[in-house]
Amino acid sequence: MWSVERLHQLVELRADFLVGTLCDLLRFETVGGANTPDAVARFNAETRRCLDYLRRFAGEYGLVWREHPAGVGVIEWGEGEETIGFPTHCDVVPAVGQWRHPPFGGVVEGDMIYGRGTQDNKGPLACGLTALLAIRDLGCPTRRKIRLIFGTHEEGGEWTDISAYLADEPPPLYCIVPDATFPIINGEKGMATLLLKPPAFTAPERKDGLRLDAVHSGVRANVVPDRAVVQLSGPVERRDSIVAELKEELEAYGKSRPLMMESPLQVCAGNDPNRFTATLVFLGKSAHGSRPYEGHNAAVDALGYLVRLHFPAGAAMDFLGLAYCAGKDLSGEYLNIRHTHSFIGPTTASLNIFDLEAPDGQAQINVRHPLGLTSAEVLERVRAEVDKKIPEPERRPSVAFDGIVYEPLFTDPEQYPDLFAALREAWQSVTGREARCHSTGGTTYAKGFPRAVSFGPTDVDAGEPDLCHKADECVSRAALIRNAKVYAHALARLALV
Repeated sequence: MWSVERLHQLVELRADFLVGTLCDLLRFETVGGANTPDAVARFNAETRRCLDYLRRFAGEYGLVWREHPAGVGVIEWGEGEETIGFPTHCDVVPAVGQWRHPPFGGVVEGDMIYGRGTQDNKGPLACGLTALLAIRDLGCPTRRKIRLIFGTHEEGGEWTDISAYLADEPPPLYCIVPDATFPIINGEKGMATLLLKPPAFTAPERKDGLRLDAVHSGVRANVVPDRAVVQLSGPVERRDSIVAELKEELEAYGKSRPLMMESPLQVCAGNDPNRFTATLVFLGKSAHGSRPYEGHNAAVDALGYLVRLHFPAGAAMDFLGLAYCAGKDLSGEYLNIRHTHSFIGPTTASLNIFDLEAPDGQAQINVRHPLGLTSAEVLERVRAEVDKKIPEPERRPSVAFDGIVYEPLFTDPEQYPDLFAALREAWQSVTGREARCHSTGGTTYAKGFPRAVSFGPTDVDAGEPDLCHKADECVSRAALIRNAKVYAHALARLALV
């Protein structure tokens, strides 16, 4: 019979190894969701380097390594016909915002390790590797294999990697997904990204010649934008009066939105000698798309300001106004998709991408919907609501889903008592606290596997900040060691004799 105390001791002996492994992983710039040839090439190259690192790791420690063509790596150890899965992912979201340390530097400062992915999801990946070696070092027989699964396309939302992997291999008996918060998350909201596109339009222009040339905000559909750029232009002979109005409206608008931040209005000569250009940059605070209330949406600030400038009605301004009203209402009520479930929680809707530049544009609204509201109902309701708000067909934007849609998840503890018993025991043995079940607005690989729950890595009940998708993402050495102990205990409880 294996000893919990000995297992925890083996993890502690590998504390420096754990921190070093994480720092190595953080230095791979595996920024997913790339949409330009150069960015795709860099992502592919960095992902290749990361998987090669894991392959060498497996070889160094005598572990089984497999790699699937879709970009999924597997490290496996133990014997038995059944397996316990530990899915993580190597890709990360862009490092937006202001960082104290290089986001891909793997910097250690005191007790803290900084870098994009420390929480989501390279920190848990390093904990899984450490936990597996600690379990192996116990020298106990196994009844099930332990399988660490490394996805590479989680953040993009498509999950083509996992779907292809599961087409090649049967799923594990149970999966522990370390990609949310502690203690046990057995309920997740659904996720869908609404894509709204206006009909073709010309740039809106007022009678005094002020023209709205472009608005651009957002980098990912699941990240609250922390920057929005507005580009305006006008006739040179009216420059002074128009600039004075822009500044006056900006000052008045700022008083109504105390959290709004903007850079100074930049006015300069344009390519046309008869026109000047004016650029405004609105600054916000990024946040995970599942928790938009933790951020401050720069796109909403920018659109609210533009509404005040009273450009003439038409397809462009109808679209802009619709996006503004939808964006400032995080509950989804404006789009008629507000709904609450007693366990899963309420709908959230976050305007995370907005682009407008004649003749086209787009708005991407990230929706997290609870049980009791299906994705089909979300789409039907939003389309009907847009039809009501913009009755003229020639000015009405189209509404569709962009990418894969995920329905809400609930994993029943009564149906899988062994899994939940192992998680509860592991959490209590390390923290001394009860492992409650709760839900999240996030979407994790738990939706991609049967019999799966999310488990960590952040202990928000103890005051640890959840920094997923935020600037200065970091994790403490103590939290890493705690997590490795928790994961080692849970995996050992399910896999060892």
